[in-house]
Amino acid sequence: MTTNISSLPRLGRRPSRNAIVLTIAVWLPMLGWFAAFRPGFMSADSLEIYRQATQGGWLDIQPPIYTAAMWLSHVLIGSPSLLTLAQSLFLAAGIAAVAVALVRIGANRTVVLATTAVVALSPQVGAFSISMWKDVPYAATFLLVSARVIDLARARMLNDPRLTRRVIWSLALWFSVAAAFRQNGILLAVGLAVALALIVRSSWKQILAAGLIAIAVLGLLKVVVYRVIGVKASGAQPSLAIQLHDIAAGAQADPDSFTASDRALMDRMAPFEVWRQTYASSGCSSANWEWDPRFRWDKLDGHSSEVISLWTRVIANHPLLVARNRLCIGAIAFRPDTNAGVLYTVSRGVDANPLGLHTAPIIGALDDPGRNVLDVLDEPGIQGIAWRAPGWIYAAYVAVLVVALRRRRWELLLPALPLLMLQLSVFPVNPAQDARYMFPGLVLAVLLLTLVSVRSLPPGSAAADVSSDRVDVARSGAGGERDNELIMT
Repeated sequence: MTTNISSLPRLGRRPSRNAIVLTIAVWLPMLGWFAAFRPGFMSADSLEIYRQATQGGWLDIQPPIYTAAMWLSHVLIGSPSLLTLAQSLFLAAGIAAVAVALVRIGANRTVVLATTAVVALSPQVGAFSISMWKDVPYAATFLLVSARVIDLARARMLNDPRLTRRVIWSLALWFSVAAAFRQNGILLAVGLAVALALIVRSSWKQILAAGLIAIAVLGLLKVVVYRVIGVKASGAQPSLAIQLHDIAAGAQADPDSFTASDRALMDRMAPFEVWRQTYASSGCSSANWEWDPRFRWDKLDGHSSEVISLWTRVIANHPLLVARNRLCIGAIAFRPDTNAGVLYTVSRGVDANPLGLHTAPIIGALDDPGRNVLDVLDEPGIQGIAWRAPGWIYAAYVAVLVVALRRRRWELLLPALPLLMLQLSVFPVNPAQDARYMFPGLVLAVLLLTLVSVRSLPPGSAAADVSSDRVDVARSGAGGERDNELIMT
């Protein structure tokens, strides 16, 4: 096959025409889902964001950047629909960016496009794209980060310092966006920056700077911007959710180990028996019991140090119990099986609400078929494959390892790092078994499987240049000068 260097997709300062066309193509199936379920799927979280956006009282438990986008949609068209369209387009751009980066690094174009088409047409991606959660733009950001990591691998294979610098500063941008969209986004950004700095030693200073920029941006938002626009802190409960979950586990398993002072502290929020009952009703795989109206979490403010002290005593008394509790609630990040608790996927419309919001399809004939497809995908024998990410992630790890060993290039391991960091960032702060928390990993993992189609290294890399059995440089005319044609077998 003959490929002209000028025709290969490049990492430029602006999206290429092919990337834009691919983004639109990926977006079109999502528009079909929007037409069936306008304004989109809205759960309790979505409705609370809409209430804050329209009635005021913004809280930092939801990313203010997403609340602001909801507010703008309401102001411009009186509906959340504009935000739904914008976030689905953003997600399409993230999927397209990964596809283009995979072609750049040497994956077979046909295989990549076919896999991208399968991803775009899948009901899971369509339904997720119109779910009004911060997780959708976060997923798009995660995919854009992943695309840049793939480009970083290519830059190292090409030994191109200029391209490496451009990729790193692009990473700084998307790290910052990730930190703004999710509480654990900063864990992903900093963890990935540290891992990349340890691996790509020649650029470790720039990579760590990219991570520090994300920290600085998040600090600026929380300390300055949020205060200026009137965003209020949501109290101590969200930041202590992990500790409260473990304390409740201890209370349910061994109530006699809690002293009178321990119970007095817990009684500030709810009677001791309520802690036990609500935890037992939800089990270790969910922290949703914390939203029981019998809890008065405002009474927790000012007592964070006492909660931490109680938590450390629970750990000391029952280390294995706490370890099992952490593994149980963090299962969505690493367990591929379907026995780790009830998996929540997506809604089927707009949940009942007093805000006047309801599903108003543009094409009513698509509504019932869409619901039926989602119901089928939620069946026990299918849900684990259709919605659960870890199995796909482990398959992607194998694919990346195989191609790296086959091509003998360690750089080809880098595209798997975002998946690992996603697992590590979700595991410690996961509140429930919701597919959305790991869904960007599922999309990336499926796309990374196309790396097994890599048959040659990127043109210009040292290994590609010396592999005469794979690359033959054509010479022009009588002068015998090299032209820009690479003939790859």
